[in-house]
Amino acid sequence: MVLLHYKSYLLMSLTAQKGKNLMDLNQLKRIDELPHLASLTIEELYAELPLYERVLITTCDVTYDEVTAEEELLHICVSKDVNFLHDFCQGTKPINIPCYECKADRTFNPRAGWNPRNASDRITNGNKSSKQVSTNKVTISRQYNQMTRNGNGSNHPCYRYGVNHLADIDYLEVGGIGWGEFIKECGNQCMSGILKEISEFRKDIECTYDSEHKGFADFIIVPAVPTKPVELKRYEQRLNEEKNKAPNANVERSNGEMEAEELYNKYCRALLIIKVGQYPALRDTQLFDTKKYRNILNENYKYYTLSISLYSEGVGIGAFVYLRRILEDIVEEVHQQCVAECNKRNSDTKLAFDEAKYQSLHFNEKISYLENTYNKVIIPAEVEQVREKLYGVLSKGVHESSEEECLELYPYVRCIIEVFLDDIIQRKERKKKIDLAMKKLQSSNDR
Repeated sequence: MVLLHYKSYLLMSLTAQKGKNLMDLNQLKRIDELPHLASLTIEELYAELPLYERVLITTCDVTYDEVTAEEELLHICVSKDVNFLHDFCQGTKPINIPCYECKADRTFNPRAGWNPRNASDRITNGNKSSKQVSTNKVTISRQYNQMTRNGNGSNHPCYRYGVNHLADIDYLEVGGIGWGEFIKECGNQCMSGILKEISEFRKDIECTYDSEHKGFADFIIVPAVPTKPVELKRYEQRLNEEKNKAPNANVERSNGEMEAEELYNKYCRALLIIKVGQYPALRDTQLFDTKKYRNILNENYKYYTLSISLYSEGVGIGAFVYLRRILEDIVEEVHQQCVAECNKRNSDTKLAFDEAKYQSLHFNEKISYLENTYNKVIIPAEVEQVREKLYGVLSKGVHESSEEECLELYPYVRCIIEVFLDDIIQRKERKKKIDLAMKKLQSSNDR
């Protein structure tokens, strides 16, 4: 799976370079909205990040620290995203995530990342061939050209994978190329070094409660912007055509072309890390603690699990479809309860449930009508602030939003739906306790 997906991305990049699937402004805007790697936790990368969702690694936003007053040098360090990538790939610090076998949260020990392509065939047992998968770690490259400081001001950033230190420089002597160009070169060094060393890697984990409970996650790293956006290419083409006519020609750019150039310059040295494989599957680690909703959801429980499964496979719109249906059915169940209670209390048809009025209302209005008219609780107080937004977000996700937008919002929408379900469970358990207590107390008076 990893190999095929990696090849498909490379094919897409090559096709884009041939002009058949060009990067455009809309794609650049979606990249601009992606989460940064450093904004996540290692636990989230393992247990929450769905397959094929992209996470951004920027390389040019380097940091620097002054060393000493005597040396007057700056330590130039890699970006936060690159530093986090080092820690994630090479790290072995224990993490706490769900264990599918234990059916509980457990502590796992990760191994240092390794490249699954490093497999070697060897002959065993005579002529029988068996494949032995290399467990070589993704190690720091030995090729490291030290920065030269020979007094001529030729300071150049150097990068080796896994080390966060790029260079020691004199701010006033950046080789005469200027600080901006120096930072760009820092990004180029990081980008090329990462792609060379860890364009693909795997992280294995082992449960500390039972060493037989193992898992892994496969990742690839690819350029975020493999080619110039079509808007920028069109502008450059117009500019060249005009300069051929008049060398001093000035061609005005549209707002879209200026925005495309700005975003291209911002992310042309950025990378994307993508999870392309996982065991146990994300849906399995997320489903073992969902059984408490089975009796509440009844027939909708299969839609709930399907929604989680689709999200874990990177299908955002489909996952939204099932969440919206669950929300609609929660409201419909309360609607039917109100109809039954109203008709039971009132034999007079004039006091029966006003179905025609109810059906004429919009979805959010139906919720308010049931709550206010029949003293029902549908929207828990904790999430009152999103009362008017939840159904709109789900409907927009089904009809308008992109897969990326749905995948980004899915965990939060699911969280709100589960707040609804938890509230229903708590109210039912509370009613059960009260009914039992009332029954016992009443029976005691009859003795």
